[in-house]
Amino acid sequence: MEIAEQTETDPALYQRNPSYFQWKHIERLVREYSPSEHRGRLENLHETDQEFQEKYGVPNPDAVVVGDDPAEDHDMLYDRWDDLTEWRTIRQDIMILKRAVRRTGAEFYGQNAD
Repeated sequence: MEIAEQTETDPALYQRNPSYFQWKHIERLVREYSPSEHRGRLENLHETDQEFQEKYGVPNPDAVVVGDDPAEDHDMLYDRWDDLTEWRTIRQDIMILKRAVRRTGAEFYGQNAD
């Protein structure tokens, strides 16, 4: 896995490989935190995710409709966008932490996780 990938253009261009940075992030989490710390953080993230689902009445942030409702003022619209950004980040963190937990568990049992 490389930091950058070559695109299929002439002249050659390179783009960042997001998989590499995700892998590095997971490796850092595995090194720096215990499996119980990962599970505790996952529980907190799942609770917050559930709170957002209840608040907006939809299963994920992409299902929230952010329209041009004239009844909403600028601050309300800003708060909604802020919530959606946080919710998407929580979803990303859950995915990464789940992979770190699997990786830690696989190392414990002497298996290759990825």
